[in-house]
Amino acid sequence: MELRSLLLSQDPEMIEILQMALDNLGIGVEVYSTAPWAGEDIVEHRFDAVIIDFDVPGADDFLRGVRKSPSNNHSLAFAIVNPETGLAPALAIGANLALQKPITLEAARNSLRAAYGLIMQERRRYFRYPVETLVMISPDETTTIIATTMNLSEGGMALKCDRELQLNGLVRLKFSLPAVKGELDARATVVWKDPIGRAGIRFERLPNPTRDKLTEWIAIQAASY
Repeated sequence: MELRSLLLSQDPEMIEILQMALDNLGIGVEVYSTAPWAGEDIVEHRFDAVIIDFDVPGADDFLRGVRKSPSNNHSLAFAIVNPETGLAPALAIGANLALQKPITLEAARNSLRAAYGLIMQERRRYFRYPVETLVMISPDETTTIIATTMNLSEGGMALKCDRELQLNGLVRLKFSLPAVKGELDARATVVWKDPIGRAGIRFERLPNPTRDKLTEWIAIQAASY
């Protein structure tokens, strides 16, 4: 799956430079010239990176909106600021990184290349891969509930099961992954459920072997999805 970014700017020269730098890393970009229009897209879609030119009116409120958005509150946010504005205000309201104008192609490439690992780490963390595999759920020492995953991420899974789970209950999981040897186990919390047997599970404690196998498996799926 292609990495996606959103760029908010009214500066044609800077837009061209950033588009070239993003293209070199294989990151697609949606360009907006006004904060309200960009804000509508943030509500509807998830972006791996959000790049904000703080000379655009409403840019600060737009960044605050990004951080409140369920889909993009963990997206990597770049702030592009002028020397008079400075870096501190943008960082204070949620920017992960800030660059000062004027932006050269070399500077844009270097900054984005340095942040690429963070973008991929966040993508793997929230990437949900659709997969069906059996899960044995133990809410206590004497009960076992059989479930099937619907999707899986480094942070948890969505599943469907034949019995209702207790909301906010702590459970133990045992499951396997396609093409991965051995059984994985985890401690997890039920964070949501619905009336038709579906539930969301958040991992709370993963043994190191489970974490390593899951991280590697998710990385492979995310790279090829």
